Amino acid sequence: MPVRPWLSVGLTAEASLKGSSEDREIGDQYGFLPRLELRPNSDIRVRLSTAYRKRSFGEASGSNSNRYVALNSYVNLGHGTLEGAARFEKNNPQRARNRFERQTYTTRGTSLHSRSATSCSSAWSIRPGAIPERLVDVDEDREEPRLDRKWSPELRWVRTWRRNFRTELEYEFETRFSNDPEKGYRGHVLTLTTAVPW
Repeated sequence: MPVRPWLSVGLTAEASLKGSSEDREIGDQYGFLPRLELRPNSDIRVRLSTAYRKRSFGEASGSNSNRYVALNSYVNLGHGTLEGAARFEKNNPQRARNRFERQTYTTRGTSLHSRSATSCSSAWSIRPGAIPERLVDVDEDREEPRLDRKWSPELRWVRTWRRNFRTELEYEFETRFSNDPEKGYRGHVLTLTTAVPW
């Protein structure tokens, strides 16, 4: 809803049943996401958003409340765009050992080719986080809270063949570093999407 020509506010409510969270967990989620958006001109957009989500992952994992604040920026460069985001998140589950705090920093650049109706983009995401209730043995007589750090570079190619036919190819590499040697991993995701709007 516009408040001023350069200012608008919004509220999103969402629900998913047996969906997958960004942490690859399957469960039910309900959320409210208010936001505030500034547009100094047509090429620049800055958005401040927050969220409260209630999640349920079954009796084995319990439920939690997830809150975050995020700042997103968008700049139109003519033949491309540049985006940046910072997000600060806190998870408060029923089980204290699953409690965590983390930050996510993301940057994305997109190049647009109007003649071939093609766009290419690359993104880089860094997500440091701490799980204070889980202790890790760092040597024989010392423990410290578990600390994780995820890196996620991503490449995406989109081609619009006709007005109602589009193909997207996306590759994402995700790796997690942790002071708990058993929790590090690497993963590759390759996604091919064909969209037919009507």
